[in-house]
Amino acid sequence: MIPIFFPFTYLSQKNLNLFFEWFDQIVIYQPSILDVPSLYDKYLSGQLIIRTPLDSYININQLKQERLYLKTKGQEMGPKMSHIKGMPGHPPLFDELSVNRIRAEIKEKSVPTDHTDLKPLLTALYLHLVQDLEIQQEELNQTLAEVDQAEKELFQALKNENMDTDLTNNNQKNTGEYHRILKAWFYMYQYDPDRSNVLITNNKDVLMEIQEWNPDLSQILVLNKIQIQDQANIKSILSDHLCDTKAQMKMSNIPPTQTNSVKVYLKEGPLLGTFMHSNDNTSKETRIALFE
Repeated sequence: MIPIFFPFTYLSQKNLNLFFEWFDQIVIYQPSILDVPSLYDKYLSGQLIIRTPLDSYININQLKQERLYLKTKGQEMGPKMSHIKGMPGHPPLFDELSVNRIRAEIKEKSVPTDHTDLKPLLTALYLHLVQDLEIQQEELNQTLAEVDQAEKELFQALKNENMDTDLTNNNQKNTGEYHRILKAWFYMYQYDPDRSNVLITNNKDVLMEIQEWNPDLSQILVLNKIQIQDQANIKSILSDHLCDTKAQMKMSNIPPTQTNSVKVYLKEGPLLGTFMHSNDNTSKETRIALFE
C-alpha cells in the first residue's frame, strides 16, 4: 500500500523532503504525460510514483493544443492581467479566440451530462492550469521569503538587535476555494485501478473542506513534535493507524526532522460531498494523514 498525495498535482522540493522523511514511496497524480516537472526526475527510480489515470480517456493532441494556446495567451497578456484578478477562484481562462466550450464548462464547475466525453479532457486541462499556478506561486513565495530574510538580516545588522526571522506565510487560502480542485482530483482518483485508501496532505484547509461534508470523519491519531522526536517506534504507530497491517505500509528509516505534527483521520464508508462524483467507485474506507 502506497500513500497518495492530494489534492494537487505538484510537490515542491520542500514537500518532497517532508514526505520522504516518512515514506519510502508516495504516489502523485499528473494531469497527463505533458510537462511533468523536471524536479521529479531524480525520484523516479522508485521513490516517487507518477500516475496519469486519465491518459487513456483523453485526446492528448487536443489537450496539447489547448494548453499551448492558454499558456501563449497568458504570456501575451503580461503580468498585470487585471481581468483575471477580478475573477477570484476561477482558472485563468481567456475570452479572445478561446475554445468556448472548454472555457465555459470549466468555469461552470461541472460538465453537462450530454458532454460526458469531455470530462477527462476538461479535468486534465484544468489541473494543468492549477499546476502551472502552483509552480509559479512556489517560485514567488521562495523569492519573497529570500527578500524578507535579507531585509530582516540587514535591519538586525544595522540595529545590532536579535530579531525574529521566522517568515509568516500570508498565502493561506480560504476554505471553499479548493472545491473544484478536489472535484478534479477525485475524478482522477476514481480512474486509478491501483489506488490505495491512504491519502496524505500538508494542507489543513483541504481537511476542513472535506469535514464540512463528512462530520463523521474521525481523528484517530495525533502526534506532536515532542512525541515524534522522542519515540523510537513512532513510525510503527503511524503505520498502525494508516493501514490494518503494518507490513502493508513502507515507512522510511530516516528520522523525521521537519514535521511538527501528524494527524490521521478515518472515514468509514465513502467520502461525501459535491466534490465527489455520482459514479464514484472509490474505497469504502478512507484514511487521511495531515502533516504540518
